[in-house]
Amino acid sequence: MKRIDSGLDGVQSEMELSQVLLTRFVKRIATDKVVIAFATLLVLAVVGIIVYAALNPGQNFFKVPDVLIPPIVTVTPTGSQSATPSGSPSAQPGASVSAQARRLGQRAGGGG
Repeated sequence: MKRIDSGLDGVQSEMELSQVLLTRFVKRIATDKVVIAFATLLVLAVVGIIVYAALNPGQNFFKVPDVLIPPIVTVTPTGSQSATPSGSPSAQPGASVSAQARRLGQRAGGGG
């Protein structure tokens, strides 16, 4: 009986040690999940700002570098494309249309 009792005491001490180790592992995993969640939120916020700035090139709320803002592509009636940087003066809404109208007028009028 004494051997069984000492064997049970050994198992109980091993169980207590494993409980302590398991608690530590659970705390580490929970901490890692919180860090991963904050990192994910940060990445999503940056991507959201870039997408917002790309969809609204004239916005002044976020300071986005011009390199990250895609160029505005205009298609002429002949099918050719021209890209202008979104920060240039010709990127204004009416500027590209009037430039296209002048080119079309020159073609139709024989260069005049």
